[in-house]
Amino acid sequence: MMQKINHSQLLVLLIWPLLISPYLKAEESQSGLAETPTNELNTLGSVNKDSSVNGDKLSEIKLNSHAYLQEVLAADLPGNQVVWLETRYSNSENTVKILALENPPKNTNIEGAVLLLHDEGQHAAWPSLLGGLREELPYKGWYTLSINFPRLDSYRIPERELPIKKADTWEVSSPEQLRLNSNLYARNGAEESEKNTASETEALDKKPDSKLKQTLQETPYGTKALAHVQAAMDHIAERGYQNVIIIAYKSSVEIALQYIQPLSADIEDKGFGLIMIDPEISNDYQENMGKALGENFQAPILDIVDKASSAKKMAAKERKASARLSGSLLYQQTFISTISETSRDKSLIKRISDWLAKYAPGMTSET
Repeated sequence: MMQKINHSQLLVLLIWPLLISPYLKAEESQSGLAETPTNELNTLGSVNKDSSVNGDKLSEIKLNSHAYLQEVLAADLPGNQVVWLETRYSNSENTVKILALENPPKNTNIEGAVLLLHDEGQHAAWPSLLGGLREELPYKGWYTLSINFPRLDSYRIPERELPIKKADTWEVSSPEQLRLNSNLYARNGAEESEKNTASETEALDKKPDSKLKQTLQETPYGTKALAHVQAAMDHIAERGYQNVIIIAYKSSVEIALQYIQPLSADIEDKGFGLIMIDPEISNDYQENMGKALGENFQAPILDIVDKASSAKKMAAKERKASARLSGSLLYQQTFISTISETSRDKSLIKRISDWLAKYAPGMTSET
């Protein structure tokens, strides 16, 4: 006999599946039985369409995160300013892309080109300090080009602040002593194996055609950075600028001096200049500027010193004397109350702009 269903029971039957559905989906999700969302399927599908190609792409991103970060940074910058330069490191057959930002002159009286070299760990679009110069100098008739430097191969390990703990002594039970001895034997065996491997590697490394040697060798950071500077200078030359000023900040001053060193004899008093902001250079250059610039360096140099630091003022005094002894007559120093990379100092921008107008006369050529 068929049982009659009233309106209340019918309503419960209709609503019950809707109430229990979320719980069932939650259980499926926890047990791994739930279906993959559509967007995830699309993502996986785009990667798995060609596993050989996409797998290589994913590996490339993981192994060369610097290139990936450059792409991310470029995507967030004005497209009319982004320029991709190319170079090749000495130990590689592959070309390397370099992110650069160019800003054309916004004045009919064109002065020349300025190459901006940021401090290590900063990128081409770093907003403070050199970022202000990158945006303001074009209104004074300057073309600006800011470039990325290569990723640092290693990072500085912070100095230990706590005292070294002295070894303690304690008694060890017989079973524990046996376990420690067995671990010691295993460790000695592993060390012996590593020594044998190192000997084999050393033997292969002595062979001139050893592929292992080429793999293990890594281009030093300074060599990579110089390749980036050369690529930037080539790009500026292609734009037709003959009057080029390098503005380097902190550690990049060393790279700028290394770039100038082999060219110093051919550099004249016009068409080139160097501005060093809060320079951090090696003792060799610090004590002997002639080693970097050569004797009787002709081009103008502006050394901007942070006078808030007594140590930096002493270093600046040493650089000035060294530059004078080397015959660099157009070497000048100026002092700023505080040089901060976290702010845009308008007085610094004005001082640099005025110096450029006086000591770097405009020189361009039409391409």
